Amino acid sequence: MMPTLFSLALKPALDQIQAFLQDDEWVVAIYVVATAARTRQIIDHVAQVLLATCNIEINRSKLECWSPTVQPAPDDICCLQPQDQDPIWKADLPPQDCGIKIVGTPIGNDAYIQAFGSNLVHREEQLPQYVPQLSRLHSSWLMLLYCAVPRINHLLRTLRPEQAHYAASMHAQRIITCLFQLLEINAGRFDAGIHRIAFTLVQRQSQFPIRLAGLGLRNSARTSLAAYWASWSDCLPSLHARFPHIIQLCLHHFYTFDEDRIPDGAHISLVAAKRARNIISHLGSFHASHGIASF
Repeated sequence: MMPTLFSLALKPALDQIQAFLQDDEWVVAIYVVATAARTRQIIDHVAQVLLATCNIEINRSKLECWSPTVQPAPDDICCLQPQDQDPIWKADLPPQDCGIKIVGTPIGNDAYIQAFGSNLVHREEQLPQYVPQLSRLHSSWLMLLYCAVPRINHLLRTLRPEQAHYAASMHAQRIITCLFQLLEINAGRFDAGIHRIAFTLVQRQSQFPIRLAGLGLRNSARTSLAAYWASWSDCLPSLHARFPHIIQLCLHHFYTFDEDRIPDGAHISLVAAKRARNIISHLGSFHASHGIASF
């Protein structure tokens, strides 16, 4: 109930903030998209509205700003920088630090996103290492299947497949390594002649769905296309209700361009969604345009 009640209380403040913004600016939750020149003005306005409407004070130590254009911080942003803390302005940092995290999703250049995914997998490595230490094998198996495997799903749904590939491959390999620890299989001593099956086929079989005689330990690198397309398909109706003009433009580009003819203004994420849809459609496993409609 608390997130719902908080959202209801925040709605009047967001409406006031949106009314203050210009046509090419908008607010989602407490994240604001705007030009660098108006950033400080908008920050001050958001702080005033939140305090007057919801009695919420902005924690400026958590403030972060990023721009896809490499540029120094405006003077009125520099004066907000707390001492002995990470820089507020991220747009002129080294590539691996040039970005921000929004609701668990990295936004920035490719180097930042790859570093974010690698750090995420390393942090999540604690769970696959812990799973084999449980006292009962079936408990370890359930933890591996239902807790360890899905932990990368959010990243797969929010990053383009080529951006998520490195982290997804690392995650899939850690899941397989954990499985072999549970089964006490030594990859270096696996004898294909005795077992009458190649070691690579054992790995592939374990990644098949359970309904296809697999173990359901899906390969994140392979499923990233479907996850990314499913995210677009799920989100478009809600986004259209909030930003109808933007989504209409997205749908126009989506249905009119192909990989050999990409119109000006088509965002790279939209191109990635179209490619993901085309690939999984060619596989013939399901109708990939499910959930997409001409609003």
